[in-house]
Amino acid sequence: VRVSSLGLVHRLILASALGDLAAVHPGIEIDLTIEDRSVSFEDREADLAVRLGRGPVDNATIRRLGRLAFALYRPRAGAPSGCVVAYGQDCADMPEMIALMALRPDARVMVRSNRLDVLAEAAASTGADVMLPVLMGGGDPRFAEVAGTRGAAFRDVYRLAHPERGKAPAVRAVARWIDATVSRRLDKG
Repeated sequence: VRVSSLGLVHRLILASALGDLAAVHPGIEIDLTIEDRSVSFEDREADLAVRLGRGPVDNATIRRLGRLAFALYRPRAGAPSGCVVAYGQDCADMPEMIALMALRPDARVMVRSNRLDVLAEAAASTGADVMLPVLMGGGDPRFAEVAGTRGAAFRDVYRLAHPERGKAPAVRAVARWIDATVSRRLDKG
């Protein structure tokens, strides 16, 4: 069963819970594919996908699983730089970037990237503030959450299923596991 998602979902939520799925369904093979773009179910690029946002209409069945909370983080080591790292201008309308600019309106943007893992590494090495999902920043000992910023932004998380493949027993079993696993880790709001 091919499951497409962002690296942070696979790394921080799904991969660490694969033992639960294997214990109940030992015969199911999982292909965790990291994609920063929305996959096409029409082109059979995935059986299931976990996305931040609904994505394009692609005849997929869609289920909202919860909200991913963001907070502002600052590297623990070194003096604060007074700078931030942020997404590129093409992603400036994302809730977490709107919150970052509201929290640090006068900060200089030091680095831009479309990947959270790159932004986290850049922030850690430069002393810049960074807006990260709480699941990511809270689990990274290099960062401290800036007080009062938890929940400054949220992104809805959805599980999408291929319209035909989603009916297959193995795909349905993996979809139920994803729903339960992801929902346990997210804000229910």
